[in-house]
Amino acid sequence: MGTRNLTIVHQDCNYKVAQYCQWDGYPEGQGKIVLEALHQINLSDFREKVAKVNQVTTEQIEAYFDNDPPVDLHHFHRDCGGEIIELIASGKINEVYSSLEFASDSILCEWAYVIDLDVNTFEVYSGFNEYPLTDDDRFCFLQTNDSPYFPVKLIAKWSLLSLPTLEEFFGELKVKELV
Repeated sequence: MGTRNLTIVHQDCNYKVAQYCQWDGYPEGQGKIVLEALHQINLSDFREKVAKVNQVTTEQIEAYFDNDPPVDLHHFHRDCGGEIIELIASGKINEVYSSLEFASDSILCEWAYVIDLDVNTFEVYSGFNEYPLTDDDRFCFLQTNDSPYFPVKLIAKWSLLSLPTLEEFFGELKVKELV
């Protein structure tokens, strides 16, 4: 289902990863993928790999696709989503394209999953936010007056050192049907 979303990794006061995904953005979809990846990865190793991630420009991506690339470029595609976490953790990729601005209009960005390595949290943000953000909100810097909808809003947060089970995750987010 076309439920647009972002998977974000924040480290060293920077948004290192902001992976756009076109599909299955709800918690039972991309949320589950991100949470399961977090349960599997070694956080110390993941931090080291995220530190080496470079953001590429639109022009660089176009050049990759124009030049019959020798590598898999799935991680630049709108289908990748939460898989980006496992791809980075496994060392398969070190380049990403940032779609962070997508979080600015929550009528378009329906869900966002943020791994903040600076404060050791896993956060879930919801779209369809009709209320302005405060200075304390993560995405307040993206706020404009151009839309009746504001950036995505935080609805749940967990410590990376004490992640929820899938059942706890779905329960916290009030998801009725478990996958």
